[in-house]
Amino acid sequence: MGITQTFGCRAQWDEHGFVSVPGLVDSDQVSALRQVCDAILRKHLANNPETNEPGDPDGRAMRHLNHPAYHEGDPDGLRLLLDTIADERILDLVNVILGERALFRCTTYWYNPVSAGKDGHWHRDIQFVYPDEADQRRIISEATPQESVQIMLALIETEDNEFVPGTHLRWDSEEEYRIRLGDDQANNRSDRMPGAVRFHQEPGDVIAFHPYGLHRGRYHVDKARRTLMLSYSTESAATEDYFTDQPWFLMPGYLNALEPDKQAFYRRFVDRYSSFWRR
Repeated sequence: MGITQTFGCRAQWDEHGFVSVPGLVDSDQVSALRQVCDAILRKHLANNPETNEPGDPDGRAMRHLNHPAYHEGDPDGLRLLLDTIADERILDLVNVILGERALFRCTTYWYNPVSAGKDGHWHRDIQFVYPDEADQRRIISEATPQESVQIMLALIETEDNEFVPGTHLRWDSEEEYRIRLGDDQANNRSDRMPGAVRFHQEPGDVIAFHPYGLHRGRYHVDKARRTLMLSYSTESAATEDYFTDQPWFLMPGYLNALEPDKQAFYRRFVDRYSSFWRR
């Protein structure tokens, strides 16, 4: 990523809270990823290894695509997935946004439901960590350094990610609040969010967005959705929770198929969380 492009991405991020990069991942890699991720999804729906129960066909999202149970008999699939998470093209973008070396957090696969399609609800991720509105207001107003970023990599054409630019820097307007939280969240699937941007993505296009900004996804029964979300954080913001609880990284040989630089990327993740996993 050149100096001009780097500056442009950071300036765009600081002002609007998102960056769009068309064609960041090449078509051959996207096609292979689609096959791998869809195979993982089929296994998940048959049996989620984290619960030993079938996954929900209307669940819209599954986590931890790098769980080893999804890759039994397909080590190349695991290698491709891990290679993509640590792809220098993606990490260059994430590092610019975070202002330091990114630390891996987790993977998510967004898919369309089979019987219960609906538009997603407008939210800020901060509301799930800090349900008290006073805490949300305080954190938004403090304008703390960037701590995390979510990368939405389209594996098929989609227009199902929406974001309200600039809302990572400020509290909700009256109308935004009415939609997101008003009337006990009765309006939070509204299509009338002021200023919302709906992204059109072709396969290989990437959207990076600030998880504290107002955003949502859309999920249709009659329209396929296949979006791979890669989440990263700074080391200082590393959080011990469900998303980072991935003890399979301690399995002998789990990283052996990767190039040394990518092994080093994951070693930082292991070093940060291994004591958490052992507890």
